Amino acid sequence: MGGGGRASAATYLLDPLQSTLVLSGKLAGSPMQEQGPGGHTTTYAGSIEADFSGSSIRFGGGSSIDANLGGIWQPAVGGTAGSAPADYGTRAGSVVGAGRNIVLDVASTFIAVSSGAFDATQISLTYLSGVVDYNAGASGSGTISLFGEFGFNNASGGLIAVAGNIETLTLPVQFSTAFTVASPDDSMLVLTGQLVATRTVPEPSSTALLFSCAPLPALWRRGRREGRAASRP
Repeated sequence: MGGGGRASAATYLLDPLQSTLVLSGKLAGSPMQEQGPGGHTTTYAGSIEADFSGSSIRFGGGSSIDANLGGIWQPAVGGTAGSAPADYGTRAGSVVGAGRNIVLDVASTFIAVSSGAFDATQISLTYLSGVVDYNAGASGSGTISLFGEFGFNNASGGLIAVAGNIETLTLPVQFSTAFTVASPDDSMLVLTGQLVATRTVPEPSSTALLFSCAPLPALWRRGRREGRAASRP
């Protein structure tokens, strides 16, 4: 179902304890391996912006999905020898790489929601910022910008659930971005996991209305009638 009528904006705050994306892929043509335990895993904080219209949800941009620092990884900033804080730390043979300052946005057209479920493969993810610092020894070193790179989500099963006045958005993620270290598109970042974000809502929430056949004005009028009836002697 497409979006119809007036859209209602929603801001969800990411829960870092439940929002984790795991790195995989290749670096300079070889499969990535962790530099050390946890090198390919980090949590995310920030916010996700969405709009509801009728029984549909849209991610219209403006989200800030910010990777937390995952450790101290090689190379140092700019690809120089040494180590520095980074979101991810990877290696492939003699090449070391560090993902830093990664912030993502999500975007989509209106997506139908049925019983809280929606098709998350209709979402794309874009790097608002981020770099890969790499050092390949004698073959060179440097920094590759991820700004503006994007990929379509390959994970389905998006979900919106309400418990009391807490609305939870769960967004499964799997997307990839190709880049160049030594030869064109010889490297690829794949991020896989889930993002979980919540917001506090009045009752009934906009999401609760997605589970109801009655539009908002009808529910509001019914609530008013029930309130007046309860107040009569």
